[in-house]
Amino acid sequence: YNQGGTIPTVTDARLVLGHLPPHLLGGEMPLDVDAARKAIQDEIAIPLGLELAEAASGIVEIADNNMAGAMRAVSIGRGLDPKDFALLAFGGAGPMHACALASLLGMQSVIVPPTPGVLSTYGLLFTDLRNDYVQTFVHSGETPSIEEITTVYSRLESQSWDWLNSEGVSRDVGQVTRSADLRYEHQGWEITVDMPDGPITEATVDHLIANFHDLHNRLYTYNLPQAKVELVNLRVSASGALPRHEMSTLSSANGRQPEPESHRPALFSRSVGYVDTPVYRRDTLLAGSELVGPAIVEQRDTTTLLAPGFGARVDSYGNLVITGME
Repeated sequence: YNQGGTIPTVTDARLVLGHLPPHLLGGEMPLDVDAARKAIQDEIAIPLGLELAEAASGIVEIADNNMAGAMRAVSIGRGLDPKDFALLAFGGAGPMHACALASLLGMQSVIVPPTPGVLSTYGLLFTDLRNDYVQTFVHSGETPSIEEITTVYSRLESQSWDWLNSEGVSRDVGQVTRSADLRYEHQGWEITVDMPDGPITEATVDHLIANFHDLHNRLYTYNLPQAKVELVNLRVSASGALPRHEMSTLSSANGRQPEPESHRPALFSRSVGYVDTPVYRRDTLLAGSELVGPAIVEQRDTTTLLAPGFGARVDSYGNLVITGME
């Protein structure tokens, strides 16, 4: 970035590998390719006895594996199989790592939204109001009184409706739902379970505990029906629907295949080396446009890498849907 730093970064590695253009933000931010090469050569390649491309590729592989480890922690670590989900790639750098992460995690599809670099901001146009109210309510092995539970939920629900009213959300639009955090005795984590609607009775609590056993079995493939169950927190979620922003759609490509804006050498595999890779402008892709990796898709807020073995198709809303072709 020409800010005076000399320690190589993942961005430097991407630049050396040809994944990034020598400028970002539509040409407004120039990148120093020579400085990136020198940083990796001096700090990584020479000390480790590696070729420049090998060192740059290693930097990216370490970053990819670190990200995959974090994703395993929030999926497999919670009893969820990544293969059951699509990977949503967003942020300025997310779409560059997406194909590698999908391969490492065995995921079958990747979705790159039209504006990945500002997805969180864009999402505010579609997100309903929501606020969560939580009251610690630890009862270990003993059944709390119905009156105690009802009192806490009544207070939390009252706070929820007061907040919704302050946000201008009426009762016919707002929604308040109840849940509870439960765990087995001596367990180090809780599971949030929906609390049935209606008046709280002993049957309601029994139903809550039964649902906890079922959910625990779905998440972790086992449950302990005879074990004591601890009630840890009572929760109330308040939400209010807001007017929806109208999503625009793309014109159809009508079978016409997109033409690349340019080509440049890019390295996707150490064993293959640099290959002449087509570069597409995201704003020229229409609904139904199809790409085959290796390819690079550039736009103002991000760059998407389509690795060899992957294909992509643009849907009617402009999402780039990437799937493995093997």
